Amino acid sequence: MLKEYQDKLVSIIHKHLPGCKIYLFGLHLKEQEGKDIEMEIAIDAGEISDPGIIGNIYADIDAELLPIDPDIVDINTVSDAMKKKILEKGVVLHK
Repeated sequence: MLKEYQDKLVSIIHKHLPGCKIYLFGLHLKEQEGKDIEMEIAIDAGEISDPGIIGNIYADIDAELLPIDPDIVDINTVSDAMKKKILEKGVVLHK
């Protein structure tokens, strides 16, 4: 089931940022009302992405009623230490 949600998330992100790299660098199962899975996602479109695009990605995730709560960051805007962590420990998600 988790793979299905990851694939859907990748599809939504690529709809807005075709061909960008997507890294999963954190995953937590939650037992709270609403969203069941918290994912930490980094995107790399080769340059800084428009924050409006990331907002549209969140809107599409909500519209799909996915039980995930992603935290999406642009790898081009994070600190060097965070970028290093993402690149070393993150998993590249492919559709």
